[in-house]
Amino acid sequence: RSSDLVLQDTNGPCPLLAAVNALALKGRPIDALATKSDLVTQHEIRDGVERYLQTDSNESPAIDGIDTIGGTKTLSGYVKENSSFRSHFTSAKIEALYKGLDVSPFFTDVTAFEGEKDAAFFSALGIRLFHLWVVSDNEMAEDIRNKSYNQIQDLAVSDVASSPAAASFLNYPSQITELGIHRLKAVMSEGEVGILFRNNHFSTVTKIDGELLVLVTDEGYGDKSLIVFEMLSVSGDTIYIDGNAKEVEAIVLAAMDAYGDQFSRADILRAQEKLGEQATLNDIVKELSTQPAVAAATPQEAPKFYDQLIEMGFDPTKCFDVCTKNPSTLESAVGML
Repeated sequence: RSSDLVLQDTNGPCPLLAAVNALALKGRPIDALATKSDLVTQHEIRDGVERYLQTDSNESPAIDGIDTIGGTKTLSGYVKENSSFRSHFTSAKIEALYKGLDVSPFFTDVTAFEGEKDAAFFSALGIRLFHLWVVSDNEMAEDIRNKSYNQIQDLAVSDVASSPAAASFLNYPSQITELGIHRLKAVMSEGEVGILFRNNHFSTVTKIDGELLVLVTDEGYGDKSLIVFEMLSVSGDTIYIDGNAKEVEAIVLAAMDAYGDQFSRADILRAQEKLGEQATLNDIVKELSTQPAVAAATPQEAPKFYDQLIEMGFDPTKCFDVCTKNPSTLESAVGML
């Protein structure tokens, strides 16, 4: 199944876009995405989410079983006690989500958050909220155990001298742990779509073939259609995944970085197989640009100029583009580069 998704033109926390994309991956897109337009405005997304909340109000909220931690009500506990919690999300509240959303995770499990009104937004849409900052009890000092991020932050600011552990914990090098990855893989169902909170950002996350995949939504990847997900890992290694949950090959990534979607994955891999593993990207692009299907669309004298331009060290794709404009001489072709 194909899904229309929303990309971000600027970097930001945007929980609203993460939620809209999660609904699309679940096969329940908001009506604003049904127009098939290349551009959808903030107001269209806001109004579409508001209508979704109104028309799907009977949908079961996404909640988990832990109602309190250390005496503090969790998100699950808040949703269970407030049957009308969806009414909190007015048009103005939804609009405000473009600027971010304050959520405070507990470090006991990937589904544990403080029970705040605004944080229930994803529950209202039937989507679970997760994080990966899970720490075992023996790694946390007793005075910060069973406390949320906001509680530890308050403790660190108000009384650093008596709780150095609080200040130290907030300097944790990453908001992702091996235990967090392990727990999220165990908690998420195969094919489930949720929201991941990490480093003050919200992302759409899913589990496919046992792996955790985060949706790539930066507009900079808009011309790289094969890159759909990034696999989560503690190591920080970047592994890009396509829409069929297959890893995108290194040579294909390199080609897309340089030329976007100009060449197909199949053609790139065929050219690499023909030329051998040691072939450079320029070798592969030159091979692709001189294939019969490409050459047939090229003016008669273009191959001669193309080869000469390549020998002079110019970029293969730019050379091909110039040759298709039918320059009269080699000098004029060089001048067009």
